[in-house]
Amino acid sequence: MRKVKISFILALAIVIFSTIVFATETAKAEIKAPDVVLVGKTLSVTVPVTGIGDGVNGLQGTLKYDEEVLELSNKNVTNGWMISGFNSDTGVFLAEVINVADTDAFITDTTDLVTFEFKVKDEARLGETEVKITNLIASGVPNLENTEVSKTVNVVDKTGANVPSSTKTLSKITITKAPNKTKYTEGEKFDKTGMEITAEYSDGTKEVVTNYTYSPTSELKTSNTKITITYEGKTVEQKIEVVKVSNTNDGNNNGNNNGNNNGNNNTSNQDSNTANKVLPKAGNEKIILPYFIVLSILAIVFYVKYKKYEDVI
Repeated sequence: MRKVKISFILALAIVIFSTIVFATETAKAEIKAPDVVLVGKTLSVTVPVTGIGDGVNGLQGTLKYDEEVLELSNKNVTNGWMISGFNSDTGVFLAEVINVADTDAFITDTTDLVTFEFKVKDEARLGETEVKITNLIASGVPNLENTEVSKTVNVVDKTGANVPSSTKTLSKITITKAPNKTKYTEGEKFDKTGMEITAEYSDGTKEVVTNYTYSPTSELKTSNTKITITYEGKTVEQKIEVVKVSNTNDGNNNGNNNGNNNGNNNTSNQDSNTANKVLPKAGNEKIILPYFIVLSILAIVFYVKYKKYEDVI
């Protein structure tokens, strides 16, 4: 009998303890939104509540945001709920179940109770902007831990170029424009002119990059069939074709060169021979000129003597 009493007391204590624990379970609200949003796009901000316990049938709060950056475009609630009140001047809203008698609409588990959709203005200031809900009250949840929730979002331009590196990671790179030249002769080097490389990031943004590297950078061989492009650890390949140098061209060039050289040599030889025949060798001029003068003098002397002899006779 004593053992039965002890067991009953223990069971009762467990029931009481469990009731106290579940009755004092702490509920918590939060804001869910992406870390980055592009100018001109839609930003969705949801408000889930965890640890609801027996159920909640209404949520009230004050929505605050930068109206120079964001424009409220829509308000949504979970199934069976409605936005029964919203003051556009103060941002105070009230979301509740459509039919209080419909107990199935009471939220007893974690869910996105309210969703606010914003359009990021085209002229929005780039950088961080904050969405905040204050004075939160959850009907049926008297022990809501926090009455204020907020989320900071980075607004970036349409290209996503100014996204902070801490909020996005590089997913892959692609060749969005092939290079102008893809066929090479052995010995040439790869020419990247005309090639466009685009980086794609985890947040869906894309960006054309130029500070990439590629290999091989040396003279191409017929065994090279692709160029590997690398950017921040990601790679992509561009197909190329490398052909051998044509021997026919070498033969023609050699023949033309040999023919031209031989012709030039023959012409040079002819010119040289002609020059040798026409021009006297250096040094002969010194001998021929004095000899001609001597002969002229002798001829004059002979003529004078002959004339005197003729006169005597």
